[in-house]
Amino acid sequence: MIELFKNNHHLTIEKVCECFAKFNNCYICEKMKGGTDFDYVLFFPDHNPDSWYYCIKMEMEHTIYHRFTETDYKLIVEREL
Repeated sequence: MIELFKNNHHLTIEKVCECFAKFNNCYICEKMKGGTDFDYVLFFPDHNPDSWYYCIKMEMEHTIYHRFTETDYKLIVEREL
């Protein structure tokens, strides 16, 4: 992810998903509900290669991400409901 975002700040969700698929085809990409701080969340349910939740935001022609532990991700989602 770092390399992907290091060289390109205008990524599509499809490009981010391609990056995930390189490491493990078993990943989840979900569109987040309106009103949350992020547009998508991606993670590996089997925790391979990692257990982070990557939250993607696309705004003003820039794509950014933040990664969270599962616990922190759930707190963010609950807080925004």
